Amino acid sequence: MSRIIGLTGGSGAGKTLVSMRFQALGAGAVDADAVYRQLCTENHAMLGALQAAFGDILTADGALDRPKLARMVFSNAEKLKQL
Repeated sequence: MSRIIGLTGGSGAGKTLVSMRFQALGAGAVDADAVYRQLCTENHAMLGALQAAFGDILTADGALDRPKLARMVFSNAEKLKQL
């Protein structure tokens, strides 16, 4: 029987350690943060939609300014829900 287990938690909570232990036992792993970072680099339509929704959140070279977006959404519950 296959199972899908999601690991969540704050920075330093031990997600990487637990993931490494699961992988050592033969489990597969997907790093959703890495997938998101790659999408933010390659998917211009997604960046355009984020900019339309949240305003000036891109760097001068057109990349997502993750710290700026984080400050914006983590200080506003409605914007966080929208994201």
